[in-house]
Formats: sequence, structure tokens, C-alpha cells
Amino acid sequence: MKAAEGFASGEPHSVIAKELRVSVRFVPRWRRAWDRGGPRALRSAGSASPPRLSKVPSSPRWKRSWRRGQSRTAGRISGGRSPGSIP
Repeated sequence: MKAAEGFASGEPHSVIAKELRVSVRFVPRWRRAWDRGGPRALRSAGSASPPRLSKVPSSPRWKRSWRRGQSRTAGRISGGRSPGSIP
């Protein structure tokens, strides 16, 4: 909670950003949250990025449709033509 400590002591945004190694753009947003809800408002809400595909449980239905699509397009190049066809 270094950001909260910095806000409480009145440090400038640039100092807080440098100490936390983040862009200065983030600090005013955190400051507003801290003003509204105190240190608890600065707690992480989790990752901002979507989960990786390897960690997403994939349904058997999706796997079947993917396999079917894979066999239908096997050997094709862009444009939907087969490698030996005449354009």
C-alpha cells in the first residue's frame, strides 16, 4: 500500500509513480479511488487481461466443431482454393 502512504503524506504523483514504477497517468486515478474509499479502494480487483486460452475450460462441443472445421479446410490455401487448382 505504498500508494496510500504516499497520498497520506502528500507526495506528488510523479514521486509515487516513480517509486511504484508505473506511468504517472495511473496515479491520479488511484488518488481519486483513495479519496472515495481509503486504502481498501486501492486493493486489486484482479487481472485486467482476459484469461489465457490454456486455462479456459473448453467445451467438448467446441472441440468437435473445431476438429470438423479443421478437416474441411485441410490442404487449403487463402482464398479457399486447393493447392493444385487453377485460379
